[in-house]
Amino acid sequence: TKFEQDIEALRLDVAVGNIWEIITAADAYLNKTEPWTIKNNLQAKHAAMIPVVYALRVLGELLAPIMPDTSQRIVSQFGTQQIQPLPGLFARK
Repeated sequence: TKFEQDIEALRLDVAVGNIWEIITAADAYLNKTEPWTIKNNLQAKHAAMIPVVYALRVLGELLAPIMPDTSQRIVSQFGTQQIQPLPGLFARK
């Protein structure tokens, strides 16, 4: 893929830029759909979250050569049929 070619050619700025495009798109989707506002309809809430979970799975794989520990944590949490509850990726103070 283009991403892999960028990583192999050490064009990390381009590769990371592509990752940020996915993050930005997922964030825009969340802000547009506001799944946290869906009340009393778990099926609709799950349907609204499917694209975000898919984006997280892709991000988990793409981050492997750059942030292997974070990548593994994302894949562990979102890489299966059943999303696994885990502590947050980044500690909050």
